[in-house]
Amino acid sequence: MMWLLKYYLLAFWAQTVLTNQIARNEGIEMNNKCTYSANKRILNCVELENVDENIAQFITSKTQMLFLRNSKKIIFGINHHINPNYSNLVSYQILNSQYFSVNAGAFLGLPNVQYMEIHGNIWKEINDNMFVGLRNLEVLNLANNQIETVNRYSFNHLRKLKTLDLSDNALEIIPSHVFEALSELESLYINNNQIKIIQENSFLNLPSLNLLYLTNNSMEYVDTNEFNKLNNLEHLNINFNKIKTITGQLSLPKLKFLQISNNELTELNKEVFEKCPELLSVDLSKNKLGHITEKPFLGLHKLRHLNLYDNFINIGKFSNVNKYATIIHNSCLN
Repeated sequence: MMWLLKYYLLAFWAQTVLTNQIARNEGIEMNNKCTYSANKRILNCVELENVDENIAQFITSKTQMLFLRNSKKIIFGINHHINPNYSNLVSYQILNSQYFSVNAGAFLGLPNVQYMEIHGNIWKEINDNMFVGLRNLEVLNLANNQIETVNRYSFNHLRKLKTLDLSDNALEIIPSHVFEALSELESLYINNNQIKIIQENSFLNLPSLNLLYLTNNSMEYVDTNEFNKLNNLEHLNINFNKIKTITGQLSLPKLKFLQISNNELTELNKEVFEKCPELLSVDLSKNKLGHITEKPFLGLHKLRHLNLYDNFINIGKFSNVNKYATIIHNSCLN
């Protein structure tokens, strides 16, 4: 995960430089809206009336990081970024605009962008082929945009993408095949949405996926067949949903951390975790589990942490698991 840390540190460094240099009046200001820093490598624009008219002239061959903050109107048509100087950007952040509209093909001309953040805008739907042109993108942060719909081909052409953040939006459905083009994706965040339905083959062709967050959604059941396609998944978090049922058997050979707390589970299939031999930690706290025994956990010889707190479980039936795992619970009934 070192590459992910590198890019978040890059973004943090850029914002720190901006803050420090502007505070020392070392930036070069244009139109009282845009400011250069770090020898023109960073261009920060705030409260632009019209991005197209106010910014293209300020992109230089040195500009590597572009920040557009609190713009009043952003409309990106096809070939919006065709100016050759855009091709030097490696980081691009569009934050908190009042009006935001972008067409497929708008990001052509950005072949070297590796980190893109479009955050805090109003962007209801991600159309097909939206990100064509971003062939070296590795981190795409689309959090907090009120997104309601993503389509099957929304994320086509992002062959090198490693992290996708769709958290804090208004998604209700994960469509079939929507992530199919993301063969190098390692981390996927869809937490804090309104997900009710995961369609068949939603997680198809994600051989590199290591971490999946679906926390704080509205799922009522888990179809294990949809997750069983994720052969390299190590972290699965589905806390804070409304899950009543887990159907089938999880078959995730590399899964280490499983979090299903704050749901409405009342029972577990005794074979539900049998094909997850690498599990180290399982969190089932704050469910409605009652009449279960230790059978679902007996084959998990690497298990070290089992959280059963705030359920209705007779912990006296877990004597074998208790020999190799720490069990957190709030009852010692026998």
